[in-house]
Amino acid sequence: MKFWPENQERIQKIAVILGLLFSGLAILFGIVFIRYKKSAQIPSCLTLSSFPLDIASSVCPQRVNPENLFLADGRIQARPNCLAIMNSRFGSRFNFDWLFSENKINSGILGTFEDKETGFDLSLRNEKETVRLFPILPNSRFAVTSVDLGLTYQQTDFVSQDALVSLKIISPFSPTESFQDEANKMNVAPFFYLQISLTNKTAQKQSAGLKTSFSQATEAGLSGGLKAVYFRDGVRKEGRRALVVLSNQDQIKPFIANKRGGFEWLIELEPGETDTLRLVYAGFLDGKVLTQDDPVHRLFTFAYHRWFGDLDEVIRFAVVEEEEILAKTINFENKVGRQIISPRRKWLLAQAFHSYLGNTWLVCEEADCPDFDWFVWEGHFKYLNTLDVAHDYAVLEGLFFPWVLKSELNSWQQAAKKDDWGVVIPHDLGSRFRLKNTQAYGIPGWETSGMPVEENSNFILLTFWYWRQSQDQDFIKELLPFLNELIVSLAKRDTNNNGIADEGIGITTYDNDGNAALKQGPDSSYLGIKQLAAYTSALEIFKTFNREDFYQTASEQAELISRSLEAAFEKYGLIPLSLDSEFKEKIAFENKTISGIEEQGFAIITGLFYPALTGLKHPALDNVVSLLRQAYPQAYQKSLAKDENGTLIGLKLTQYQDLGLGWVSHSLMADFISQKLFDFSGQAEDIFFPLLLDNPQAWADGYYFKEPLYPPQITLGFYPRGAVLFADLY
Repeated sequence: MKFWPENQERIQKIAVILGLLFSGLAILFGIVFIRYKKSAQIPSCLTLSSFPLDIASSVCPQRVNPENLFLADGRIQARPNCLAIMNSRFGSRFNFDWLFSENKINSGILGTFEDKETGFDLSLRNEKETVRLFPILPNSRFAVTSVDLGLTYQQTDFVSQDALVSLKIISPFSPTESFQDEANKMNVAPFFYLQISLTNKTAQKQSAGLKTSFSQATEAGLSGGLKAVYFRDGVRKEGRRALVVLSNQDQIKPFIANKRGGFEWLIELEPGETDTLRLVYAGFLDGKVLTQDDPVHRLFTFAYHRWFGDLDEVIRFAVVEEEEILAKTINFENKVGRQIISPRRKWLLAQAFHSYLGNTWLVCEEADCPDFDWFVWEGHFKYLNTLDVAHDYAVLEGLFFPWVLKSELNSWQQAAKKDDWGVVIPHDLGSRFRLKNTQAYGIPGWETSGMPVEENSNFILLTFWYWRQSQDQDFIKELLPFLNELIVSLAKRDTNNNGIADEGIGITTYDNDGNAALKQGPDSSYLGIKQLAAYTSALEIFKTFNREDFYQTASEQAELISRSLEAAFEKYGLIPLSLDSEFKEKIAFENKTISGIEEQGFAIITGLFYPALTGLKHPALDNVVSLLRQAYPQAYQKSLAKDENGTLIGLKLTQYQDLGLGWVSHSLMADFISQKLFDFSGQAEDIFFPLLLDNPQAWADGYYFKEPLYPPQITLGFYPRGAVLFADLY
């Protein structure tokens, strides 16, 4: 979530230098592109796929109407262009990511960001020629005509005049209510099913050989009587991978040559006939993956060691249980799919689900794994269990596997600190592979929290969400005193008796210098509304458990916030970003100094996500919702970004926003909240979907823009925040 250093002037200078550099590169590659395109028979952007990612991004903006890219059944008909798709396993990190933007596939037993290019190859041979389908060649007569993406699969079609080759990657999954659920063996098992189908489109019988292979092959042999080829892992020497044949054994020939290994499938097809090759692609890591040194020394391995002792046991499970595993996976896919009306919503949900899984860790300290820990990376920043990011993605956890949210709540509680005002929750638990007793992100106050109002409120809201989904009364009962400590800590940060923190704030999740009121302004309406949501959620819990001794502080603070926001609305005719009349923006906008009481922004309502999701009611909360029903439409309009012709091109967090930073997940979250609570329809999906459809960074949750504002530069990739979209399924 962190992308802007404190030195604004320095950033602007760097931006100018980079702008000049990339302008020159764009001209150079534009010349190359024009010449290169003349001979290409595949989508033009893919002809540049051998260039670095940032260059591919700059030459492949989405310029078509997304509504024209879907078939009637919801499949994407679009060419992949610069698309990237993550395929990863639930908590076990084994991945098989398709990077069309770079014309390659990455895979490894430590997952995205820690993987390597696999050297994956897919080719088709007949009597006259051998044609490589992937990596895609500029002069190939096969074109990638569609990519079909679901929550549990990716299917890519390679089409020529006489043949269709479809490659389907299946990542098995089924919802579970506890770690002990048997379905978790299926969910965490580090393997994919690969289904490669070949269709004869001609009017004559055809003979062909379809070959698929990876680099770094070590040996060919048998696994449980099935033909297998084994590979080294590109990152860890303790890691192994394997490709195993499930069908057509007599027609399959394994091979290893020049350190490449795989299979060739020899087949004859009648006119119009289709046949399918079924494979298992599996991986396994013997060794520790996460370390904690403080306050105690702990070493973690992947939790799949609970069920599997080695790679061949994973393969055996995938083979023996194939029918049941696929049945459960299809049931989940169909059940979720039936709830989604919009085809493009399906695409966004699928990308978000894949991205969330690609950032997850299910680990244990002991081989038999009597207990577990669950961690989620903050995308490419790799912070572990970042609480403000969890506020967004935890809706998915609560819906399909709430037991992992309980693990995260435990981890944050155990890491809690104290500052001058009371107990605080840290922003994160560490970075990459190391858990720490203090957060990894270095901001003022990092020794304790750095953003105590934000994170204390988030913890309370996620506790409420977990309770609503799990009805885990025993856990919540134990947590009650801790919740009250967090509330008392929040209340002490209000020194002017309006209920909203005005000191000891730190920063918020909007940790950029583009708008100081949103980042760290006193009496912030964004923080005030989130505090109100947290207080009223806690009151609902305290009431259920008859804890009147905890009721007073939360109740008083909720009423104060409600009255303060009402007074501000009556005075200004809007709900400003800051209620502090003395607060000024540190950056001049429109050549004038802007006061916090003048500013508006759509982002102020995002703290209402879980109250809106669950239908939470409380008089203080209801009063603020009625105010927002009147004030929010104007705030939203002030956040819309338009070009010099008045064309809508983006959504800013606030009315006055340097760098134009936006959050995809929070834009969609705000639309959900406003529609649910006061029947206001936003435009975030229309704005962001074209950018995410054809994106070299899969689910990218954030962008910034300078003049001329379009196309935006994506700044965050493979990010778990997109799971906020699953609120639609509740």
